[in-house]
Amino acid sequence: MAGSAYRAAHVGKQPGQVSRTVRVVVSSTFADMQKERDELVKQVIARCTGLARVAIEERVAEFRRTTASGGS
Repeated sequence: MAGSAYRAAHVGKQPGQVSRTVRVVVSSTFADMQKERDELVKQVIARCTGLARVAIEERVAEFRRTTASGGS
């Protein structure tokens, strides 16, 4: 992106912790900030949609297991 720069740093490297990426955006214009925000929103929505799909599939599988075994 013209006029902006970002630096990604990985946080949470200890075993058992979730790895996270921290993005720092330095922008020269409001338009650059809007573009960066729009890109992040797309990524977050895609990730949340995937996580929700996995959670739903797990619940459906559990429901099928319990109903197939005759209850609780």
